[in-house]
Amino acid sequence: MKNNLLNKLKTTNIIQQTNIPSAAKMAAIIAPIVNKQNESFIYLIQRPEHLYEHGGEIGFPGGKIEEHDATPLIAAKREFEEELGVSAQLLDIINELPIHCTLSGRYCIYPFIALLPITHQLHPNQNEVETIISLPLQFILNDNNWGKETISRHDKQLTFDVLYYDKFRIWGVSARILLTIKHLLSA
Repeated sequence: MKNNLLNKLKTTNIIQQTNIPSAAKMAAIIAPIVNKQNESFIYLIQRPEHLYEHGGEIGFPGGKIEEHDATPLIAAKREFEEELGVSAQLLDIINELPIHCTLSGRYCIYPFIALLPITHQLHPNQNEVETIISLPLQFILNDNNWGKETISRHDKQLTFDVLYYDKFRIWGVSARILLTIKHLLSA
């Protein structure tokens, strides 16, 4: 079962989104998958509350694409190393997902799926990572773990998907990336 899921992630290609807001800040993330005890997990991180941007939010290792980053993948690997303290050379990049933009359109993210060997040792940067979440891939496949929430923003009602895992509420672009992965795994 584990290999079947991973093969689906490797072999499925998705057409890339092209309508990126002109003022959007560009970022890149790694969705790292690790196999342990005959189960596949995807790592997410919770950012510390004290951060000015994204404080307390749950997302994937990654961040802003800097001018010196030649490609989004290079930026994603650099940020992965900075945040989790693991060499990006250990990553086996198996797919690139469509660009996902935040609901506000302020940020657009290049997501990459990567396999990380079980032999890795995480050394999270305490300034950027509060908690590492090991989310079972099987968990995201269960529709009962998903919900919808609505908020009011600028006199508009915005409805979005939410994944409830343990004490965590995963929403926004992180939830949409997980839904894309769910779609790939369900195909």
